[in-house]
Amino acid sequence: MASMPNRSQEVAALCAKHPEAFPPGDQNDPARLKFLQGTIIPELNKLDGGRWGYMTKTDQGGKVPCDILMWRDTNDVVDCMTGTGSSWIVHAPPPPAWVWTAVGTTPKPQPPTGGGTTPPSSSLAYDENQVSGFITDVEKSYAQAGKFFDGHAGIWVGRMQFDAFSMGYAGARAKHLAALRSTLGLT
Repeated sequence: MASMPNRSQEVAALCAKHPEAFPPGDQNDPARLKFLQGTIIPELNKLDGGRWGYMTKTDQGGKVPCDILMWRDTNDVVDCMTGTGSSWIVHAPPPPAWVWTAVGTTPKPQPPTGGGTTPPSSSLAYDENQVSGFITDVEKSYAQAGKFFDGHAGIWVGRMQFDAFSMGYAGARAKHLAALRSTLGLT
C-alpha cells in the first residue's frame, strides 16, 4: 500500500494555468468539480498510476464534493481547492460510506446501514459553542504569534469541524490547536 504523495505543487500549477475553473458566484462549484475530474485527477494519475480519485458520499445520495481528492490505497482525503485557487489540506480518513471513486465511474448511493464506524456522540450534532471556542483559541494563538488574523485563519476552523465528526470536538479541537500553534512557531 503506497502512502499518499504530496502533490500540492502540481495542483497549484494546474490551478494557475486554469483560472476559468474559478468563476465567481453560483458557477464556482460545478466549474471546480469539472476541473477536478477532468484535469487535476487525470494529470495526477499520470504521475501516480491511477491512484487518485474523488470522494462520493454514498450515504448522501451520491454527493460529490467539488474540491476533494482521495488516495485509493489509504482513503486519505485532501481538500485541494478553495473558491479562488489551489490548497492542500489533508484530513483524516472519512467515514466508510464516503468512498474513493475513479473518474468515469459513479458508485451506487447506499442508505446508512448503522454499521461501520460511528462518530463519538459529542460530534453527531453541530456544536456552535465548540466552534466559537475554537475560533477564540485561533485568534489568541495568532495574536500571541504576532500574526494578523485573516481569512486563512478560518481554514483551521474548517479543519477542526471536519475532524470533529470522526473524532469528536474535544479531540479535533486539541489536534488542530496543537497543529496551529506549531505552524505559528508557538511550540
